[in-house]
Amino acid sequence: MLFKLRIVARYMVACPKCGRKAGNGEFCVNCGARLPKAGNIVIDPSSIFGLGGRIAKIVGYVVLFLILFGIAGYILSPTPSDNGNTTNSSSTASCEDGTPVKNCSNVTKGDYCLKNGTLAFDCGSCGCPGASVCYGNRCMTEEERTGWIIDDLQQSVVYVKHSYASGSGVIIAQSDERTLILTNRHVVADADGVSDLKITTRDQQTVPADAVYVAPFDMDLALIVVLGTYGKPATVNVSEPIYQGQAVIAVGSPLGIQGSASNGIISNIINDNTPSGYNFYSIQTDAAINPGNSGGGLFLKSTGDLIGINTYVIASDYGAEGLGFSISARSIDKLPTPVNWGAFSAKPKCSDRTPYDSCSGRTVGLYCSTNGQLLNDCKDCGCPTDYWCLKNGVCFNCPVGQEAYQVRDGSGFCCPIDYSFYEEDGGLVYCCPPGTVGYVGGYCE
Repeated sequence: MLFKLRIVARYMVACPKCGRKAGNGEFCVNCGARLPKAGNIVIDPSSIFGLGGRIAKIVGYVVLFLILFGIAGYILSPTPSDNGNTTNSSSTASCEDGTPVKNCSNVTKGDYCLKNGTLAFDCGSCGCPGASVCYGNRCMTEEERTGWIIDDLQQSVVYVKHSYASGSGVIIAQSDERTLILTNRHVVADADGVSDLKITTRDQQTVPADAVYVAPFDMDLALIVVLGTYGKPATVNVSEPIYQGQAVIAVGSPLGIQGSASNGIISNIINDNTPSGYNFYSIQTDAAINPGNSGGGLFLKSTGDLIGINTYVIASDYGAEGLGFSISARSIDKLPTPVNWGAFSAKPKCSDRTPYDSCSGRTVGLYCSTNGQLLNDCKDCGCPTDYWCLKNGVCFNCPVGQEAYQVRDGSGFCCPIDYSFYEEDGGLVYCCPPGTVGYVGGYCE
């Protein structure tokens, strides 16, 4: 799985005779009774995307150490009692307000009675008073909670820029050595190379990309690797179901406005295909997605979990409104690990640095063909303001005081304002003064 590193550990079992969690071997270390067979725990921390395995080992060892350390602490620590001896689970110990240990208080909403007899605030377990909601173990209004969630999410979303375009990306894993950022392939596609890509974090640190990988099966995804640790990895939801109507937040950098957030819902979940026929799921949302949002994250408003990578929007030219689409995290998780993705390579470019098969970003109306030639193509690439797009693909304009006309062969011709334009069948064109008309032979009267 793309987002998972699997570590298997044994867990402690309770002795059927004395009740102690006394080991995971054959016999109880406390009373010597035979123990039932122990099972397995499978731990799936977000991780390393298969880049060499070194990070995976470090994360694995740390998690395994914490598991074993916690188990040892449980065995060695005695259960509190009046005389210092261990007691059974039927103890009636309570906190100062009368709440039994390991229970939520009925006196003060949000308080929890710990097993040592002290009250601690835990709104995640015990809720909040009134209409307030719990976030980060604090009670607050729903609007405040949304603000806190967006602030957290912005730590996971970055601004991606190169010489020809910009977009967004989401931090999905990191170690002491590198940070991994998921974005769209089309965001990085026109860069002059890996070093042309610059990543800017929420705290305005800008770092160059160290490596870029592109997803297989024509999936519009790329993975950017930067050296060092930046931001905070998003929590990725690949297991809990999502459904129409759930509230979502889209975070990215539309038109270069870094950290922009917009609210919406999941409008639909669509069975989609890449140009090569690979099947995946897209999430349709009415959260605002604009140029520059591509590669940013679509997050559940309830949990802050990443559920998709914002990819495209159907333009209003088609009469559509609020039709944005994200590649679902579940579909991303089913892709091979990035060691099996392709290495990024810069597209060849024309003399003005326009990538092949693209409209020029420097001269409106020019198109860079697949053989590296700059061609006039105003039909697809447009014209500057006050210019005509002629049939031959050329942007045409006349000097001030003259009016433009299109000749049958597709070229342009200028006549003074108030003059009439005349074209003969043989191709002769001319302008006639006001009050006159043209006749065959090239004269006006």
